[in-house]
Amino acid sequence: MSTDLRAPSTRLAVQLRLDLTLHSILNVHRPDETPGSRLRQFGMMAVLIELAANGTPLTVSAVTTVTGMTRAAAEQILKSLEERGLIKHHWTRNSIGRGKARTYEFTVCTSTRSRGRCGF
Repeated sequence: MSTDLRAPSTRLAVQLRLDLTLHSILNVHRPDETPGSRLRQFGMMAVLIELAANGTPLTVSAVTTVTGMTRAAAEQILKSLEERGLIKHHWTRNSIGRGKARTYEFTVCTSTRSRGRCGF
């Protein structure tokens, strides 16, 4: 089920999450972090927000499909976002039903429909 991105409450939630993300990434500098890595982190958050708004599970596979990135590059940026506390992961079954896959979720709930859980 897809969320209507034209709905005012959804647009507001997306904008708020982007604003919080931008503030966190640009104003909180971590040791040995370059401006380029901060830019990649913000871009990754924009991708994750878009995936969540469309109802797509937040997985490394979903990110690599949308962006064309390698798994290693995507995992590196996702790890940085997790270290910042913007996202967290939990283990689930992969799409085939065998093995494990990491599914990510936002740690800051800004959706008007979240009612105590993160996401759109």
